[in-house]
Amino acid sequence: MSSSLLARFAALDLQALTQTPVYVLDRGTARWIAAGKALESRETRLVVARTDRYRRPYEGTDNPREAMQGYLDWEFGWIAQLERDGTHGFRVSS
Repeated sequence: MSSSLLARFAALDLQALTQTPVYVLDRGTARWIAAGKALESRETRLVVARTDRYRRPYEGTDNPREAMQGYLDWEFGWIAQLERDGTHGFRVSS
């Protein structure tokens, strides 16, 4: 059984940031579904773009995926190169 506890915390935070009334649906999404209401999936109608997720270095750029992957392969290859090259004075740990 899910609870609306998280929604209640979010509603308090949201209410503190806006002049718009904020409401929490009693029994949450389960009640919404039971009432036959439509659900949305994925990220729809966001107020601002999400910035709190991991993005690969080539996501959101015009750079081809293959070019960025080549760069990452080269960069990760530095560890092996440092292990082979004894002149740098760094100790490679794993």
